[in-house]
Amino acid sequence: MTASMGSRKRKAGEGARRRVAPGPQAARRNNLKPLPIVDDRPSWLKSIMGIQTAISGVTLLMVATTLGVYGWSVNSQQRWGENYRRLETLRRNERQLIAGTEAMKTQHPPKPPTPSSWASKPKNLKTPSSSSPPPPRPIPNHQTPLPATPPASPLGY
Repeated sequence: MTASMGSRKRKAGEGARRRVAPGPQAARRNNLKPLPIVDDRPSWLKSIMGIQTAISGVTLLMVATTLGVYGWSVNSQQRWGENYRRLETLRRNERQLIAGTEAMKTQHPPKPPTPSSWASKPKNLKTPSSSSPPPPRPIPNHQTPLPATPPASPLGY
């Protein structure tokens, strides 16, 4: 036999030391019978413990519901604040567009069509008309001043 095979073999005394013969303890383990569970607590204590278990379940449910409602309210406040800022931006843009439109109306009033303009065409389209354009009018300031800071939006809890 080679040296490696000899090291794989166990020595005669080695296996006997590791193995434990079934002794009296093992025999006792197999023969033991579980004791009957005797619940000698009074009925009033059992009912109080049952109530405690039920209340613990209800409390857990209420905590979960409270956290859900709180998360929903914080989320809805954030969305409300974002939408409110967007609304204020749209209102400001609307005021600016209205002011610009009014300024253009006062600067270039619309000319009513005349019957003579319907039938006549300019003779030479390349040459500008002999009349010069009117001088530009100052833009009236009908715009309300914008607030320097945005209005206070609601804060979270």
